[in-house]
Amino acid sequence: MKLPFIHKYYILNFKPEPVDTSSFSYPSDAVIIYEILRVIDRVYLFLEDHLDRLQNSLILTKLPVTLDRNEILQQLCHLIKYNDCSLGNVRIELIFHNGTTDFLAGFVPHSYPPPEQYIKGIKVVPLQAVRTNPNAKVLQQELRQQVEKILADKDIYEVILVNEEGMITEGSKSNFFAIADGKLFTPPLYQVLPGVTRKQILAMAAEHGIPLSEEPIPLKQVDNYEALFISGTSPKILPIAKFGTRKFD
Repeated sequence: MKLPFIHKYYILNFKPEPVDTSSFSYPSDAVIIYEILRVIDRVYLFLEDHLDRLQNSLILTKLPVTLDRNEILQQLCHLIKYNDCSLGNVRIELIFHNGTTDFLAGFVPHSYPPPEQYIKGIKVVPLQAVRTNPNAKVLQQELRQQVEKILADKDIYEVILVNEEGMITEGSKSNFFAIADGKLFTPPLYQVLPGVTRKQILAMAAEHGIPLSEEPIPLKQVDNYEALFISGTSPKILPIAKFGTRKFD
């Protein structure tokens, strides 16, 4: 696995490191916990929520490390300054191997949906697969490779994961929502990564009195819904126009 970072510098163990000449390499059997942050106008969106989730991932995976949030916040601010970058995605990684921990952070390539996809919607396809620890954001390289192979088809924007019971859980990098009869549906928290954008959607639904049900969503019943959408750090809220062969207006 190669370093995913772009621009001039990334952070390695709280020090700036040139991307082009870095000698860091990923151990093949490392455990990698990560977060993707979005930067707009040199500001990290929902930063505290992302750090909370990073901390929760550490707890769930029972890895013996304590986050120094103040130090991470400081280094993330330095990262923007080092690269003089005001827009993009930043990846934070905690890499565990043989009792050691490495902290990495850097800008990564990003792809934001064009305006027409927010109007016309996107195509998604189902994949029978699950993340082994859904509430923790831990890299699963084999699953990622499966997804990337499917997404090589440029017409497909996202892959929707389906578990062994035939229930829709989440997207490979997003959360999944459905709408029917004025009610919002989304898979329960125990089945999914607690998305930061998902959290904001649930809060807005409660604020505006929109009925919400967090319940398993059977793949075979997807035709019963009037509309579908995904949410995530990069896409924000994005409507689904086609789920497999099923079209949604």
